[in-house]
Amino acid sequence: RRSSDLNATNSPQTVSVVLNVLAAASSHGVYVSTGGVLLIGTAGSSTPVQQAVGLFNASSAAISYSASALTANGSAWLSLSPASGAANAGANTVQVAGDFSKLSAGV
Repeated sequence: RRSSDLNATNSPQTVSVVLNVLAAASSHGVYVSTGGVLLIGTAGSSTPVQQAVGLFNASSAAISYSASALTANGSAWLSLSPASGAANAGANTVQVAGDFSKLSAGV
């Protein structure tokens, strides 16, 4: 979809839209409510930095989920809590945490 405003300096804007039409009896799944996670900290710091990521279950029944953190360097400095469980109907959250004590400057 393309949206424009003649008075805006950043016009036009393009927005990607994904539409998934399911059968009435099927589960809608869990929706993730973030466009990204930004964790900022100091290399070697022992204070973990966290950000909540919202999960929304549009179904009336709990849906099991599993999530994992993958890093470019393969180290375990990024974690999710809880990494698996049941997303109940409505809003749920998962915490994304960065352990900067395991990173060197420039990463």
